[in-house]
Amino acid sequence: MNEYSWKELSKLFEELSSKLYGARIDFEWGSVPKRATLVGCGDVILKDKFYALSKIAGKKLMNVINKNDYSELKEIKDPISFWFYSLKVFSKRFEFDFQAEETDGKLNKTGIIYLGRIMSVAEVSSNMCLTFYNQFPDDKNERNEIVNKNDYINIHSENFISEDRISSLRAIKNDRFDFSRLIRLLEELNIAYQNECYMACTMITRAILDHIPPIFEKKDFKEVANQYGSKSFKGNAQHLENSLRNIADYYLHIPIRKKEVLPNKNQINFSNDLDVILAEIIRITK
Repeated sequence: MNEYSWKELSKLFEELSSKLYGARIDFEWGSVPKRATLVGCGDVILKDKFYALSKIAGKKLMNVINKNDYSELKEIKDPISFWFYSLKVFSKRFEFDFQAEETDGKLNKTGIIYLGRIMSVAEVSSNMCLTFYNQFPDDKNERNEIVNKNDYINIHSENFISEDRISSLRAIKNDRFDFSRLIRLLEELNIAYQNECYMACTMITRAILDHIPPIFEKKDFKEVANQYGSKSFKGNAQHLENSLRNIADYYLHIPIRKKEVLPNKNQINFSNDLDVILAEIIRITK
């Protein structure tokens, strides 16, 4: 049986884009079951068309990627939901809205609900189909038609901090510390890294170092690096304190000059060191 190619799906989504201009996908997660919902579309027929295309695209994508490589996708079996969350993971068009506290009848905090969205979903879907055409051509000969792969978004968008690590932080119930700002800093760090905002990555990481010392019962991160934990832990912490902080301060404080060299991915990637710190936070607070 013939199936739609990525190019054909891209064209079909594009035909809907002007009619679904105000439509978006809303995402909820945290202390509530995660869900993705299409909203802002009052025309039932157009909505059904978008769902039908999303189902086709979701099934097609399920057959070509290993969803176990992506924490947000590995448990999803419904192809429509798979397509919605694939847009969240790969499109770089996801926008975090806000977070809200969930309380019980006595106004005791019981959890945190996170909300986000993707606007212009038909247009985003059309672009993502072109991306997947680049990554997974329907015909091996189609690879020769691609002039420049850099014109397309790389499907393997990396996180600076793994989603599993952030999820572990979200699950912690601790009476001494509210992790909501730390979690949001980590989310913004991933967003900056995926969009190649490398100066922002250094600044956010520096902000994280300034934010977390009370968890280790220290007044600043320099004390954490020199006084807390094992020799190996100190090595990771000192690398952050002595190297990352200097790089961040450089981009924060150096005034404009006649010539500049911008940071690249390798210069700012302290993700392994930061992951060790986060793992220790999870260990001592859960």
